[in-house]
Amino acid sequence: MGLASYKGPLRTTSNGTTGLTMDGAVNYIDKYDYNAELIPFLRKLNYGTWKEEIYDCDDQALWGLAHLRHMFPGVPAGVASGETAKKGERHALITMWYREKGGKIEQAFYDPRHKDLVKFGKIDSIVAFPPSDKPENTKPVLQSFENEMLVYDRIRNIYSKDEIIGYLEKEVYETKCDDLRYHSTKDENDFNRLWKYSEYDRALWAMVHAHRDFLGCPVGVAKGTMSGDTYPIWVVIVYYKENDDPKKDLIWTYFDTHPETPKEEKEIASDKFTAKMIFM
Repeated sequence: MGLASYKGPLRTTSNGTTGLTMDGAVNYIDKYDYNAELIPFLRKLNYGTWKEEIYDCDDQALWGLAHLRHMFPGVPAGVASGETAKKGERHALITMWYREKGGKIEQAFYDPRHKDLVKFGKIDSIVAFPPSDKPENTKPVLQSFENEMLVYDRIRNIYSKDEIIGYLEKEVYETKCDDLRYHSTKDENDFNRLWKYSEYDRALWAMVHAHRDFLGCPVGVAKGTMSGDTYPIWVVIVYYKENDDPKKDLIWTYFDTHPETPKEEKEIASDKFTAKMIFM
């Protein structure tokens, strides 16, 4: 247990953003009713049992984000981490962008712990969807996560590689989930067009369910390029110990959740993929 022997493909950081693109996404601010649809939906979700470092605020916020994007494809939302407004404690919240009556786009913060909107204090990082190559629209965070890795928790439970990869291959979470009744979608056309083949949404979807079913597992989302390619893709990153030997250092592999990737090509060896951005 723990990340004492952790060595990663990128340097770790607690500050930065995936960026948020409003190209096209701005239309989905107007499509979904922020007060009548998004907030009531978030209040319905089962955010799981809190366990410090193992399943805490970041896991709960990511859970809400993944299910929100699944139900409302294209909606601009994310997870912000930093300090609370009152006590200054470390915390992570769901963040959403919405349009005021005058047309100005604003940012709100939803706390799964209180199941309500709250004020947030100092923001250190924002993981936003749909992500951008630039940190646009994610003020006050202006530094990109490019070539960096955001690790929310430093304590991890290590599982068998075969166990985690088997879980991802079988997509167990599509039939076994505490919020299975909310695995529907608001708009089937938008779902097929925006979510079904969205690499980052599918990777996030797999990650949040793995975190829930394998508490504390070192599984995250990675953006990078395959060997010989220049076009970036988003995949799942899975850490494990060679031969499940507790004395070994953590090593990693990648997993492609795209529905059209052949089964035999789903797992990607660490030397076949160059990571450019990771959060976990």
